[in-house]
Amino acid sequence: MRDVKETKPPTLKKRRDTTVLLSLTNPDEALMHGILDVIHELEWSVIDLRYYGGEIPPRIAPEAAIVDSFPGHGKLIQKLQDANCAIVGIGVGAVGVLGDIPGIPMVMEDQEATGRLAAGHFVERGFKNLAYIGHDPWAGARPMYRSFEQRTQELGQNFHLLRFKTGSKSRNVRQVRQRQFENWIHGITKPVGILAYHDTMAGTLCAMCRIAGLSVPEEVAIL
Repeated sequence: MRDVKETKPPTLKKRRDTTVLLSLTNPDEALMHGILDVIHELEWSVIDLRYYGGEIPPRIAPEAAIVDSFPGHGKLIQKLQDANCAIVGIGVGAVGVLGDIPGIPMVMEDQEATGRLAAGHFVERGFKNLAYIGHDPWAGARPMYRSFEQRTQELGQNFHLLRFKTGSKSRNVRQVRQRQFENWIHGITKPVGILAYHDTMAGTLCAMCRIAGLSVPEEVAIL
C-alpha cells in the first residue's frame, strides 16, 4: 500500500492594498483589457462602478481612479477629490468634462496621427477614393477627420465626405440614413476606403453596404 502524502491547499497571494476605481461608460474592449492587464500586473484591486450602480461602495477608499467623459461624473470627481484620490481622465471626450479641472492628467488617443495613418494605409493598398462618414453636428473626432482629409489630398487622391444628421425626429432614422448613404456611395468610383470614427459606426457601415448590395471589402473597405 502506497503512502499518501498530505498536500496543503494552495494559498492565494494577497493583493496589495492599492484600490483603483474605474468609472468608464461603455468602454472599448481592447482599452478595458489593457487597463485590467496593468492592474493585474501591479497586483492592485479594482472597483468597476458599472457593477455598483455608479456609486462608490461603502467602506471602500480608492487611492486612484480612471474616469471617462460621462456627463454625470462631475459629482463623482468632487467626491474623489475630497477624498484625496488621484484621478486620471481617459478618452477624447473627457476633455469636455475634466479638462477645466486643474490637476487632472488626461490620457487621449492621437486623432491626428490616426487620420494620417488611415489615409496612408488605404493609399498604400491602391485606393484612389477615400471617404469619411461623420455626424452633423460633429462628434469629438473632428481632428481625425481633418488630418485624414488633409493627408488624402497630400497623397493626390480623391476625398469624399458624408455627414449624417443627428437628433432627427423621424421614426425611421435608419431608413433615412440608409437612403442618404446609398445615394452618396453609388456616386463614388469603387473601390473606396472609408474611415469610421469608432467601431460601432464601422459595424453600421458594413450593414449598410450589405443592404445596398455592395461587397466589403472588395468594393467598400472600412477602417
